[in-house]
Amino acid sequence: MRLKHNLFGLMLVSTVALILQGCASLQSPERISGKYVNKDTLGYIEFRKDGNFYYSFLNPAPPLGSDGHPQNMGTYYFRSAEDLTPYISVRSAHAGRFALRFSPLKDRVYLKHEALSPSELEYERVQN
Repeated sequence: MRLKHNLFGLMLVSTVALILQGCASLQSPERISGKYVNKDTLGYIEFRKDGNFYYSFLNPAPPLGSDGHPQNMGTYYFRSAEDLTPYISVRSAHAGRFALRFSPLKDRVYLKHEALSPSELEYERVQN
C-alpha cells in the first residue's frame, strides 16, 4: 500500500512539474522597454517590460486614459529571443488590422497597417 502512495505521489509531482514547465514556456523570453516614434507623423509606440504596449500611430498627443497612457493598449510577447515579430493582442476593433516587426538591434519598429500606408511605417527608438 505504501508503494502505491509513493508511486502516486511521484506521478502527481511529475505531472505538476510538466504543467508548470509548459506555463513557463509561454512567457516571453524578452521584454522591450522604450518609446519608438515615427519621424513623419510623430505618432508613437511605447513598450513596457510588463508585456504591455501603448500606441498612437499618427497622433503625437492622443487622448489619454486615467492612467496617463494612450487609450489604445495591447500586450505583446516574443516566442524566442531571436524573434523579431512579437505576438500581439489588442482590443477587438484593432485586432488583425496591423502587425509589428522589430529590427535585429530592436532600435526600430516597423508597422504594417494597410489602412494607414501601403508600405511599412518606421518608428525609431527615442528612449528606454
